[in-house]
Amino acid sequence: MKNKTIEMTPISIEIVTPEHFVKVYLTERDNIKSVKIMPGRLGGDHFGRFIIERNRPVFIPSMNDLALSR
Repeated sequence: MKNKTIEMTPISIEIVTPEHFVKVYLTERDNIKSVKIMPGRLGGDHFGRFIIERNRPVFIPSMNDLALSR
């Protein structure tokens, strides 16, 4: 069996939905440095977004690896 290497990218600032923000807040509260609210537009299709700045970066798969996994 061939080993596959997944390239990971560190991120310290992330724009997320309100649902994702609640999950991050409940699980990583100590790693949140600041939060800014981006309100949704009037008549728009979503409530808005949250900009989370973390104390320590988290690692996510790079975009190339995400495309290959689909």
